[in-house]
Amino acid sequence: MSIETPYPSNDCTLVVPPCELVDPERLTARESFLDAWSTIRRSLTRMKRRGFLLVASHPRWGSHSRTLPLLPDRSSHRIVGRHDHCDLRLAGEPDVSLRHLLVSAWLDSEQRPILRALDLGGQLKPRLEDGSACSGFRADGSCSLALGSWWLHLILADGRNWPQHAQQAWQELGESIITGVLPASPRPEFPHRVRPRLRLLGPETSHSTSTVVVRLEAPEMLADLQPDCTDAIGYLTLGRDGYVNLSPAVLERGVLVGRYERCAVGGWQLQLNSTVSRVHLCLVSDPTGLWAIDTNSSNGSWAEGQRFRAVRLGLGLTMHIGREELCWHLYR
Repeated sequence: MSIETPYPSNDCTLVVPPCELVDPERLTARESFLDAWSTIRRSLTRMKRRGFLLVASHPRWGSHSRTLPLLPDRSSHRIVGRHDHCDLRLAGEPDVSLRHLLVSAWLDSEQRPILRALDLGGQLKPRLEDGSACSGFRADGSCSLALGSWWLHLILADGRNWPQHAQQAWQELGESIITGVLPASPRPEFPHRVRPRLRLLGPETSHSTSTVVVRLEAPEMLADLQPDCTDAIGYLTLGRDGYVNLSPAVLERGVLVGRYERCAVGGWQLQLNSTVSRVHLCLVSDPTGLWAIDTNSSNGSWAEGQRFRAVRLGLGLTMHIGREELCWHLYR
């Protein structure tokens, strides 16, 4: 069993003084990045390992950051939302859910960095740089997204010597190529390039590259899943009577578990007690394994007597969320 313990230390958090000069509703990704660059650059300079820097930027409430390391043989995870327990807190935005986004990162088989963001069922949908709403995305480099009046800049820290000037740094990030659409969207399926930038000449721009951003579908709700499916790799039990089979496709999208109605636990005709957070766990797979990720719940998640932030699911693993018992059974 692989367990990520809760609340890792983070020495890259910086806060800048508030500013009232810009209307946050009209900020573009570029304007937000330029405004927050001094905070971003200091945080990038302090990063001690390869990974992504997650920066939340708002002209009224300042900028702050969290690191998302790239680790060998496992993924790392951060929760973004309005709750005090979130790794990256977005204050002052009532439409942001208490736990709104799950952001994960890992290294693929060729040791290339991959970033994934999943919406945890909130009413306010994230917007990509081309202005389109999404329920999640996967990217192979730096990118940005808006959540209400906040911008999130997800920047790959790859050892480069970042310039002091914000405009030069923005150009060095390269362009985003956004592709893929949700099934319900009428938009045509073709790549859409945004924020084209001038290519700077010289050795200082050797890192400049494009980022491919692929839209993803939202995590599944339990009530929408069929108890029986032909391609299930395992099943989840909750209490004495509740169970649901989970297929590889469902687990790749993610499954939400919690007390809130958007997690749809009521589909099992079960009532979770108040010790379970409204969005408590996300079960999701990636190339490093199948994970149960605690979404910074109030009362925590436990496996084999240890509190965890993320645990790799194995045969017959029993978890406790609040006072409820949840068990994952893997078909042999």
